[in-house]
Amino acid sequence: DKDNKRTWQQGKNASLQFKTEPPDLSAKGVTAAAISALSAQIRWDPVQSEEIKVTYRLMAANAPEGAYTEQYAGTGSAITCSGLLPQTAYYYKVVAAGNLDGKEFSGESDILHITTGAVQLQAPALKTDVWGESTILLEWNEVRYGKMKVNYMLFRSLKKEEGYSQIYKGDEPSYLNKGLDPATVYYYKVAAVVKIGEREFQSESQVISAETDARQVQTVTPVKPVKPVKPVTPIPVTPDTDHPGPDPERSGR
Repeated sequence: DKDNKRTWQQGKNASLQFKTEPPDLSAKGVTAAAISALSAQIRWDPVQSEEIKVTYRLMAANAPEGAYTEQYAGTGSAITCSGLLPQTAYYYKVVAAGNLDGKEFSGESDILHITTGAVQLQAPALKTDVWGESTILLEWNEVRYGKMKVNYMLFRSLKKEEGYSQIYKGDEPSYLNKGLDPATVYYYKVAAVVKIGEREFQSESQVISAETDARQVQTVTPVKPVKPVKPVTPIPVTPDTDHPGPDPERSGR
Protein backbone atom coordinates (compact mmCIF):
# COMPACT_ATOMS: atom_id res chain seq x y z
CA ASP A 1 0.00 0.00 0.00
CA LYS A 2 2.79 2.42 0.84
CA ASP A 3 4.41 1.65 -2.49
CA ASN A 4 1.11 2.18 -4.33
CA LYS A 5 0.48 5.43 -2.46
CA ARG A 6 3.99 6.61 -3.26
CA THR A 7 3.49 5.73 -6.95
CA TRP A 8 0.12 7.56 -7.03
CA GLN A 9 1.65 10.65 -5.43
CA GLN A 10 4.49 10.68 -7.93
CA GLY A 11 1.98 10.38 -10.77
CA LYS A 12 -0.11 13.22 -9.34
CA ASN A 13 2.94 15.45 -9.00
CA ALA A 14 3.97 14.63 -12.54
CA SER A 15 0.44 15.46 -13.73
CA LEU A 16 0.49 18.77 -11.91
CA GLN A 17 3.93 19.54 -13.27
CA PHE A 18 2.73 18.80 -16.83
CA LYS A 19 -0.25 21.10 -16.46
CA THR A 20 1.90 23.97 -15.26
CA GLU A 21 4.38 23.71 -18.13
CA PRO A 22 3.79 26.55 -20.63
CA PRO A 23 2.25 25.34 -23.89
CA ASP A 24 4.11 26.01 -27.12
CA LEU A 25 2.09 28.76 -28.87
CA SER A 26 4.68 29.87 -31.38
CA ALA A 27 3.07 30.02 -34.83
CA LYS A 28 4.60 27.67 -37.36
CA GLY A 29 4.62 27.69 -41.16
CA VAL A 30 4.52 31.47 -41.44
CA THR A 31 4.87 32.75 -45.01
CA ALA A 32 4.82 36.28 -46.38
CA ALA A 33 4.69 37.34 -50.02
CA ALA A 34 4.19 40.62 -51.83
CA ILE A 35 1.21 40.31 -54.17
CA SER A 36 1.54 43.81 -55.68
CA ALA A 37 3.42 47.05 -55.22
CA LEU A 38 0.90 48.03 -52.54
CA SER A 39 -0.04 44.82 -50.74
CA ALA A 40 1.30 41.63 -49.16
CA GLN A 41 -0.26 38.40 -47.89
CA ILE A 42 0.83 36.66 -44.68
CA ARG A 43 -0.25 33.14 -43.72
CA TRP A 44 0.53 30.77 -40.86
CA ASP A 45 -0.45 27.36 -39.55
CA PRO A 46 -3.00 27.47 -36.71
CA VAL A 47 -1.70 26.35 -33.32
CA GLN A 48 -3.18 22.94 -32.50
CA SER A 49 -4.59 22.91 -28.97
CA GLU A 50 -7.77 21.38 -27.54
CA GLU A 51 -7.44 23.16 -24.21
CA ILE A 52 -6.65 26.72 -25.33
CA LYS A 53 -8.49 29.08 -27.63
CA VAL A 54 -5.66 30.74 -29.49
CA THR A 55 -5.82 34.26 -30.90
CA TYR A 56 -3.25 35.86 -33.18
CA ARG A 57 -1.75 39.28 -33.70
CA LEU A 58 0.17 40.16 -36.84
CA MET A 59 2.89 42.71 -36.20
CA ALA A 60 4.80 44.71 -38.82
CA ALA A 61 7.84 47.00 -38.88
CA ASN A 62 10.18 48.64 -41.37
CA ALA A 63 13.30 47.16 -39.77
CA PRO A 64 14.02 43.88 -37.96
CA GLU A 65 14.61 45.65 -34.66
CA GLY A 66 12.18 48.47 -35.35
CA ALA A 67 8.94 49.36 -33.61
CA TYR A 68 6.30 46.79 -34.53
CA THR A 69 2.68 47.85 -34.98
CA GLU A 70 -0.38 45.65 -34.97
CA GLN A 71 -1.86 44.89 -38.39
CA TYR A 72 -4.39 42.25 -37.40
CA ALA A 73 -5.94 40.68 -34.29
CA GLY A 74 -8.25 37.66 -34.37
CA THR A 75 -8.51 33.91 -34.73
CA GLY A 76 -7.78 33.72 -38.46
CA SER A 77 -4.57 32.43 -39.97
CA ALA A 78 -4.21 34.66 -43.04
CA ILE A 79 -4.30 38.38 -43.68
CA THR A 80 -3.72 40.67 -46.65
CA CYS A 81 -1.98 43.93 -45.76
CA SER A 82 -2.81 46.76 -48.14
CA GLY A 83 -1.79 50.40 -48.36
CA LEU A 84 1.90 49.55 -48.49
CA LEU A 85 4.53 51.57 -50.33
CA PRO A 86 6.16 50.31 -53.53
CA GLN A 87 9.70 48.91 -53.46
CA THR A 88 9.78 49.04 -49.65
CA ALA A 89 11.01 46.47 -47.12
CA TYR A 90 8.59 45.20 -44.47
CA TYR A 91 9.16 42.80 -41.55
CA TYR A 92 6.39 40.64 -40.05
CA LYS A 93 5.93 38.33 -37.07
CA VAL A 94 2.92 36.48 -35.66
CA VAL A 95 2.18 36.56 -31.93
CA ALA A 96 -0.13 33.76 -30.70
CA ALA A 97 -1.74 33.98 -27.25
CA GLY A 98 -4.14 31.95 -25.10
CA ASN A 99 -5.37 31.33 -21.54
CA LEU A 100 -4.90 28.10 -19.61
CA ASP A 101 -6.18 27.70 -16.06
CA GLY A 102 -6.29 31.48 -15.65
CA LYS A 103 -2.78 32.01 -16.93
CA GLU A 104 -1.88 33.88 -20.12
CA PHE A 105 0.57 32.25 -22.51
CA SER A 106 1.99 33.59 -25.76
CA GLY A 107 4.57 32.79 -28.39
CA GLU A 108 6.14 34.56 -31.36
CA SER A 109 7.03 33.30 -34.78
CA ASP A 110 10.26 33.97 -36.56
CA ILE A 111 10.55 37.34 -38.33
CA LEU A 112 9.82 37.31 -42.05
CA HIS A 113 11.00 39.89 -44.57
CA ILE A 114 9.45 40.97 -47.86
CA THR A 115 10.01 43.81 -50.34
CA THR A 116 7.04 45.13 -52.30
CA GLY A 117 7.28 45.32 -56.07
CA ALA A 118 7.50 48.25 -58.45
CA VAL A 119 4.47 50.17 -59.69
CA GLN A 120 3.25 48.73 -62.98
CA LEU A 121 1.56 51.74 -64.56
CA GLN A 122 0.15 51.44 -68.07
CA ALA A 123 1.71 53.76 -70.64
CA PRO A 124 -0.83 56.00 -72.38
CA ALA A 125 -1.24 55.87 -76.17
CA LEU A 126 -0.97 59.35 -77.71
CA LYS A 127 -2.54 60.56 -80.97
CA THR A 128 -2.68 63.94 -82.72
CA ASP A 129 -5.03 65.84 -85.01
CA VAL A 130 -3.79 68.93 -86.86
CA TRP A 131 -6.21 71.86 -86.88
CA GLY A 132 -4.81 74.20 -89.49
CA GLU A 133 -1.59 76.18 -89.40
CA SER A 134 -1.33 76.97 -85.66
CA THR A 135 -3.28 74.36 -83.62
CA ILE A 136 -2.83 70.65 -82.82
CA LEU A 137 -5.26 68.55 -80.78
CA LEU A 138 -3.64 65.85 -78.62
CA GLU A 139 -5.61 62.98 -77.07
CA TRP A 140 -4.69 59.81 -75.14
CA ASN A 141 -6.43 56.95 -73.36
CA GLU A 142 -7.24 57.15 -69.66
CA VAL A 143 -4.89 55.23 -67.35
CA ARG A 144 -6.18 53.67 -64.11
CA TYR A 145 -4.29 52.42 -61.07
CA GLY A 146 -6.69 50.97 -58.54
CA LYS A 147 -8.67 53.73 -56.86
CA MET A 148 -5.80 56.21 -57.02
CA LYS A 149 -5.97 59.44 -58.97
CA VAL A 150 -3.86 59.47 -62.13
CA ASN A 151 -2.61 62.76 -63.59
CA TYR A 152 -0.96 63.42 -66.93
CA MET A 153 2.03 65.50 -68.04
CA LEU A 154 2.35 66.48 -71.71
CA PHE A 155 5.72 67.43 -73.20
CA ARG A 156 6.65 69.09 -76.52
CA SER A 157 9.89 69.59 -78.44
CA LEU A 158 11.18 70.60 -81.85
CA LYS A 159 13.59 67.65 -81.73
CA LYS A 160 12.68 64.01 -81.26
CA GLU A 161 15.47 63.07 -78.86
CA GLU A 162 15.83 66.15 -76.65
CA GLY A 163 14.61 69.58 -75.64
CA TYR A 164 11.21 68.62 -74.21
CA SER A 165 9.30 71.10 -72.07
CA GLN A 166 6.07 70.50 -70.15
CA ILE A 167 3.06 72.23 -71.70
CA TYR A 168 0.23 70.61 -69.69
CA LYS A 169 -0.43 68.90 -66.35
CA GLY A 170 -3.87 67.71 -65.22
CA ASP A 171 -6.30 64.82 -65.12
CA GLU A 172 -8.00 65.37 -68.49
CA PRO A 173 -6.88 63.00 -71.30
CA SER A 174 -6.68 65.70 -74.00
CA TYR A 175 -5.09 69.08 -74.73
CA LEU A 176 -5.49 71.67 -77.50
CA ASN A 177 -2.07 73.12 -78.32
CA LYS A 178 -2.56 76.60 -79.83
CA GLY A 179 -0.27 79.37 -81.06
CA LEU A 180 2.05 77.14 -83.06
CA ASP A 181 4.10 78.12 -86.10
CA PRO A 182 2.88 77.16 -89.56
CA ALA A 183 4.58 74.36 -91.50
CA THR A 184 6.50 73.17 -88.41
CA VAL A 185 7.06 69.63 -87.09
CA TYR A 186 6.44 69.22 -83.33
CA TYR A 187 7.25 66.16 -81.20
CA TYR A 188 5.06 65.14 -78.26
CA LYS A 189 5.01 62.58 -75.46
CA VAL A 190 2.66 62.17 -72.48
CA ALA A 191 3.29 60.58 -69.08
CA ALA A 192 0.75 59.07 -66.69
CA VAL A 193 1.64 59.95 -63.09
CA VAL A 194 0.43 58.49 -59.78
CA LYS A 195 1.53 59.71 -56.35
CA ILE A 196 1.96 57.12 -53.58
CA GLY A 197 3.12 58.48 -50.25
CA GLU A 198 5.73 61.11 -51.00
CA ARG A 199 6.87 59.52 -54.24
CA GLU A 200 5.62 59.89 -57.80
CA PHE A 201 5.62 57.05 -60.30
CA GLN A 202 5.11 57.57 -64.02
CA SER A 203 4.96 55.79 -67.34
CA GLU A 204 5.60 57.57 -70.65
CA SER A 205 4.04 57.11 -74.06
CA GLN A 206 6.00 56.77 -77.26
CA VAL A 207 7.05 59.97 -79.01
CA ILE A 208 4.70 61.09 -81.78
CA SER A 209 5.10 63.93 -84.29
CA ALA A 210 2.69 66.28 -86.07
CA GLU A 211 3.23 69.04 -88.62
CA THR A 212 1.12 72.16 -88.77
CA ASP A 213 -0.30 73.27 -92.10
CA ALA A 214 1.50 75.81 -94.25
CA ARG A 215 0.26 79.39 -94.09
CA GLN A 216 -2.47 80.04 -96.62
CA VAL A 217 -1.42 83.03 -98.75
CA GLN A 218 -4.33 84.71 -100.50
CA THR A 219 -3.57 85.74 -104.09
CA VAL A 220 -5.40 88.70 -105.63
CA THR A 221 -6.06 88.61 -109.39
CA PRO A 222 -5.05 91.99 -110.81
CA VAL A 223 -7.79 93.93 -112.60
CA LYS A 224 -7.03 94.63 -116.25
CA PRO A 225 -6.77 98.34 -116.90
CA VAL A 226 -9.60 99.87 -118.87
CA LYS A 227 -8.53 101.10 -122.28
CA PRO A 228 -9.15 104.82 -122.71
CA VAL A 229 -12.02 105.67 -125.02
CA LYS A 230 -10.94 107.58 -128.12
CA PRO A 231 -12.70 110.87 -128.35
CA VAL A 232 -15.28 111.13 -131.13
CA THR A 233 -14.27 113.60 -133.80
CA PRO A 234 -17.26 115.75 -134.79
CA ILE A 235 -18.23 115.56 -138.44
CA PRO A 236 -18.42 119.06 -140.00
CA VAL A 237 -21.79 119.94 -141.52
CA THR A 238 -21.70 121.73 -144.90
CA PRO A 239 -24.71 123.97 -145.60
CA ASP A 240 -26.87 122.86 -148.55
CA THR A 241 -26.87 125.83 -150.94
CA ASP A 242 -28.80 124.06 -153.61
CA HIS A 243 -31.85 123.67 -151.39
CA PRO A 244 -32.01 126.68 -149.16
CA GLY A 245 -34.35 126.59 -146.28
CA PRO A 246 -37.40 128.79 -145.92
CA ASP A 247 -36.84 132.56 -145.77
CA PRO A 248 -37.82 133.72 -142.35
CA GLU A 249 -38.99 137.05 -143.66
CA ARG A 250 -41.19 135.36 -146.19
CA SER A 251 -42.54 132.85 -143.84
CA GLY A 252 -43.54 135.66 -141.52
CA ARG A 253 -45.67 137.35 -144.03
